[in-house]
Amino acid sequence: MIILNTVQKTHKIIKDPIYGYINIPVEIFEVIDSPAFQRLRDIVQTSYTSLYPSAAHNRFSHSLGVYYLGTLVTRTLKKHNFPKETNNTSLDYFPIFEYACLLHDVGHAPFSHTGETFFLKGSNRTPLHRELGKLVKDKTLELEINNNGYKAAPHELISAIIGIKLLNKKLNGKESFFARCITGYKYTIDLDDEKKFQNNLIELLNSKIIDVDKLDYLLRDSFFSGIEAISIDYERLLSNLCFVSANENTHQEIGYNKNAVSVLENVIYAHDLERKWIQSHPSIIYESYLLETLIEKILKEKINKDIIDISLLTKEGSELTGAGKIKLLSDSTIIHLIKTLDDDSFAKEYLDRRIRKKPLWKSESEFNAIFINREKEIKTIIKEFQNLEKYINSVSGNSFVINTNTIEMCDDEITELKKIEEPDEKNKEQLNERKKYKKLMELIMSSIFTPRQKKKSEVVVKFAKQFVSGFSKKEFSTLKINFPYLEKPCNFGDVTSILKSPDTEGENLFYIFAPTARKKDAIKTLSVKLIEFADQTELKQDKNRFV
Repeated sequence: MIILNTVQKTHKIIKDPIYGYINIPVEIFEVIDSPAFQRLRDIVQTSYTSLYPSAAHNRFSHSLGVYYLGTLVTRTLKKHNFPKETNNTSLDYFPIFEYACLLHDVGHAPFSHTGETFFLKGSNRTPLHRELGKLVKDKTLELEINNNGYKAAPHELISAIIGIKLLNKKLNGKESFFARCITGYKYTIDLDDEKKFQNNLIELLNSKIIDVDKLDYLLRDSFFSGIEAISIDYERLLSNLCFVSANENTHQEIGYNKNAVSVLENVIYAHDLERKWIQSHPSIIYESYLLETLIEKILKEKINKDIIDISLLTKEGSELTGAGKIKLLSDSTIIHLIKTLDDDSFAKEYLDRRIRKKPLWKSESEFNAIFINREKEIKTIIKEFQNLEKYINSVSGNSFVINTNTIEMCDDEITELKKIEEPDEKNKEQLNERKKYKKLMELIMSSIFTPRQKKKSEVVVKFAKQFVSGFSKKEFSTLKINFPYLEKPCNFGDVTSILKSPDTEGENLFYIFAPTARKKDAIKTLSVKLIEFADQTELKQDKNRFV
């Protein structure tokens, strides 16, 4: 971003590669220039660089883009389609909405979503909800969180907390609305016209379908990666925003004029393309796995924490025992600490791509082709893989790494269990399980490596989710489209030929990563052996033993 000049000392102009020249008020730049927001320059937007080297854009430029789209939203709604049941005080929510657009990602962890899991202990959001509650002073929010099972992404909760502290008095008592825009926590208790209006704005930043956040990252990710995605006419889309209602007795909700239907379809196509072929690519999955493993090690060994707490993201920072202070934690901090990990195999593999493991199959389509018409066997294999992963975690502490050490540990347990003179049912069950685990690990290793290679090699298994098209979402089907000559709006699903996709998202495929060795033979051999293993497991399930 290059600042070109000033306009009447009230605005600054920046040049954005997606939107061109953007006017930004000086008071907004006071927030942009803060350390908390500048930290986002060093937080990568995506994990796509392992596939697309130019996709090195950051959360800083994305946040500016979302802010700009947010201003287009408020401009359209104020000019054309303001709800008749609201009063002029509702206009006060527009600048708060724009601030939320700007700061919606200010709490992201290093490497964005890859570091997300380290914000929580397990899946417990209670400490973050409690801290947010103290700041917003909204008694109904706690009830709504409990009643509705609200579970915002951890970075959204932290962004709301940091944003409120950063803006201080600029929110004019509307801290709760600001936080709800970022987290997507809509009002559900004592709904009046004003709260319904606020809910409409919340959906325009954080929704399950189309919002300014998703719109910017689709445009920006496509541009910087060089992906030839479907064109999205964002100006046509946002200029056709409107408020609609089914009849005079129902409140007005966000909809689109008929001229936006083609763009709405393109947004879904583009989102599907990015999720299926890029976000779910095994190379990206594996790089995230390496980083997650390394961040966990760094937190424990270098930072002396088990989570990334908010203090690490602020300019105040966090004191470390005998090691100074860490503040404004970002990607480059993590990379530096990775380089200090001596003799760590994960660090070596992350820094030296020549030794990085490669997937045996590279896409969901290839996986489906290899195991075509084997749905039943795949379910069995995945179930056994999941059991094996738990076992390996318990004995070695590694996530899902198979090597000679894990096989030997399993073999040692088998030997000890066989020594028990009068085994009980539990001992017998454990023995059968260990035999099954050993056989599964051995067939994987022998399928991929020669006996000599096997002694020094290892493989990693990572689960992935089958793709489910955005067209299958109910929220898209019920999105309201306004035709001016009709008495009431239509559902998007009724006016477009929506692609259908089974709503069965779950861990029902997997990738196996290994050093490149006899790849074609390995895939053929391994797929046959895994199917045979699944068939044997099914046959022997009732007998409660595995030979």
